[in-house]
Amino acid sequence: MKNHHKGELLLLLTSFIWGFAFIAQKLGSDFIEPFTFNFLRNLTAGIFLFLYSILRKNKSLKKMDSFKKTATIQGAIATGVVMAVAVSFQQTGVYYTTSGKAGFITSLYVVIVPIFAIFMGKKISKKTGISIILALIGLYLLTVKVEDGFSINKGDILIFIGSLFFAFHILFIDKFSPKADSVKMSMIQFFIASFVSLILMILFEKPDINLIMKGMLAILYLGIFSSGLGYTLQIVAQKDTDPTIASLILSLESVFAAFFGFLFLHERPVEREIIGGLIMFAAIILSQIPERKIKKFFKIK
Repeated sequence: MKNHHKGELLLLLTSFIWGFAFIAQKLGSDFIEPFTFNFLRNLTAGIFLFLYSILRKNKSLKKMDSFKKTATIQGAIATGVVMAVAVSFQQTGVYYTTSGKAGFITSLYVVIVPIFAIFMGKKISKKTGISIILALIGLYLLTVKVEDGFSINKGDILIFIGSLFFAFHILFIDKFSPKADSVKMSMIQFFIASFVSLILMILFEKPDINLIMKGMLAILYLGIFSSGLGYTLQIVAQKDTDPTIASLILSLESVFAAFFGFLFLHERPVEREIIGGLIMFAAIILSQIPERKIKKFFKIK
């Protein structure tokens, strides 16, 4: 299997894991305040990856060449701080909106990433541009309610701000992951993110151990699977995947979030939301079709 196809499949698996994560976040938000929740999930992810790094037979951080060690540490700091900010806005926003809608708004990074990438000197193809436009239309149908006029609530705005930082997270991974140790970069980023969340927790919240225990299953899922496994798969996959294509595939987390929200939380999508989901699928499929095949199909020279 070609490396970029392997990367795309890993990103698809990541989007599936993250889609279910919105259910855990929504359930966890019933008991635990956002900064406390993020501190615990990030700490759990860091410990999980630390234990994994001990068990695997790769060279330790001390035995890395200086170039790779520097890239790993720099990448972990950049992604860790950005992640801490992103999940803080996201987890706070989940209090005020549905898990499905949270997933869709978070996926606006599918549009934000290529815009940021252009300013960073990267180019995108016409096919990718069309895919982005389709994805944006799909996200609009999925997220914006028009029955009572144009409606976006407080939670939607907070989650959108989080999506801006998730876009930076994707671009930072694109910058550092090819030169870094994926597992160690991911591990360190979680310890950094947990430290930032710890400071915010001390400043603004009063953790209750009894409520924390009630939300422990959500913390364990998010810490081990969504964060520990999901973000590590993202770093590994993006070594061989263009960041714009990566953002398109990862945006499928929104569709999975809506499906799991319907299945477990009885969040029923209306017709326009279903159409939006189908348009998003079409955007992802289009982004994966080689341009030469599209030209051949339409007989374009």
